[in-house]
Amino acid sequence: MNTNEEMLQFLYKSASMSVDTTARVIAKTHDARLRRELNEQKDGYRRFADDAVKGLKSHGLTPQDNPLMTKLMTNVGISVNTMIDSTPSHIAEIMINGTNMGVLKMNKHLNRNKDISEETNKLCRELIDFQKNSATKLEAYLA
Repeated sequence: MNTNEEMLQFLYKSASMSVDTTARVIAKTHDARLRRELNEQKDGYRRFADDAVKGLKSHGLTPQDNPLMTKLMTNVGISVNTMIDSTPSHIAEIMINGTNMGVLKMNKHLNRNKDISEETNKLCRELIDFQKNSATKLEAYLA
């Protein structure tokens, strides 16, 4: 697998994990306005995952899912965090922290993999912009 394909796999894993995580958080969210915002973000992440799948398939590759242990640890973390505090402010904080971690990881991958196609680079940069914008929107819920 070349660098471009590795970046598409990473982008797919990041976006699909964000879809799954956001869906789990939505299930724990009681504030209707925050639920709407999170649903919009989930839909955005789904579009990025779909775009990564298209890119991978164009190279004859199948998207690789995140490891089961990673998914389980994330789900447990969400359950514990929301069991303790499920206020809109805390939900927003959880999502902002996760989103910021996603931005950092994507930037690290981009810095290590400079030899990628312009199209893949653009898609990764668009995901970063989407994540930053998503975190900014959630700041309105912090108290």
